[in-house]
Amino acid sequence: MLVILNPLRPEGCILISRFHMVALLIFLTSPAVSEAADFVGQVVVSDGDTIEMHGTRIRIWGVDAVESPQVCFDKVGKNVRCGALAANALAGFIAHQTVSCTELSRDRYRRPVATCLVGGVDIGEWLVKSGWAIDYSKYSNGRYAEAQETARSAGLGNWAYAWQYPEKFRACLHTKGGKALKCSQQQL
Repeated sequence: MLVILNPLRPEGCILISRFHMVALLIFLTSPAVSEAADFVGQVVVSDGDTIEMHGTRIRIWGVDAVESPQVCFDKVGKNVRCGALAANALAGFIAHQTVSCTELSRDRYRRPVATCLVGGVDIGEWLVKSGWAIDYSKYSNGRYAEAQETARSAGLGNWAYAWQYPEKFRACLHTKGGKALKCSQQQL
């Protein structure tokens, strides 16, 4: 028997067997307890703010990236496939590293919405800081607003082009029956 002092108990101590102490230590140091991530592994990038791991599509929390079919326009008005650029930038950043994601909620499609890390870096923050996504403030409460302003001021990622906010692009496609090119041309 081991004696553990416990100031919360009137007797001041608890008697615990060695077996129970070992079992408690194993439980407290197990990966399920010590690592809070719900998903850990290699990923495939679906688009600028969605990854797939172990067959599960995971939406990156707090950011909104241009959609895959969305285009941006360079300074002379030429179409640029900015949705593909964002997805490719994310795939290059992750580059076959292990990603760990902690689920925060589910979206309307029942996908996990999660904060994800690669090499200790918050993927959402990296996306916004690099200009490939915006701070989705209605969900993030401005968590990435400063990173967004830095990227916008420096003309990084999509900020180098004329483009439509993803939420407005999606609304155009769904409510107005628009085509990708037409919905991409709306003003910010």
